[in-house]
Amino acid sequence: MISRSTDLPIDLAAAKKVLRVDFDDDDDMIRDLIDGETRRYEDFARRIVAQTVFRFRSPGWFTRIPIDLDPIRSIAGVFYLDQAMQEVALASAAYRFVPCSQGGYLGIYSDWPRPDLADVAFPVWFDVVAGADLPADSPAVAPLDPADRMNILHMVKQIYDHDDPLTEEQLRRRFSGRRLLW
Repeated sequence: MISRSTDLPIDLAAAKKVLRVDFDDDDDMIRDLIDGETRRYEDFARRIVAQTVFRFRSPGWFTRIPIDLDPIRSIAGVFYLDQAMQEVALASAAYRFVPCSQGGYLGIYSDWPRPDLADVAFPVWFDVVAGADLPADSPAVAPLDPADRMNILHMVKQIYDHDDPLTEEQLRRRFSGRRLLW
């Protein structure tokens, strides 16, 4: 992971409404709970909720490479180190992203001439932007899937009200239909 959005995937005001909180004393704690429970939910559901940029490395040129992330918003770029050890961005016309039902793959066109690479372990890399369900610049424009939002709010409410997070078994019982099994 290269970076993760600092924007909360769930609006603080919406969370406070669900928690029935009408004061500001707990705002920092609620933000921390939203962030922490979002990460737990992502681990459980095997879905990226908060916009995150991941870097994948390759030992050389490839024709097709699978990307096991869901949902994928875009490919931020493909880069390589040339023989002079200079970072070079690959022209977007040389590759394509093909979405699949879960994740997708990045392909480099076979007729594209592949330059010589630096003599290092992983001279080719690409950055993938994942998270949220709709392409957009902010969570306000690309809202979460309503089921994901509701599930995360339920997790936050459980820990806020009872000071006890949902166990793995409780998560399985409640959210098993949201889990990607791959």
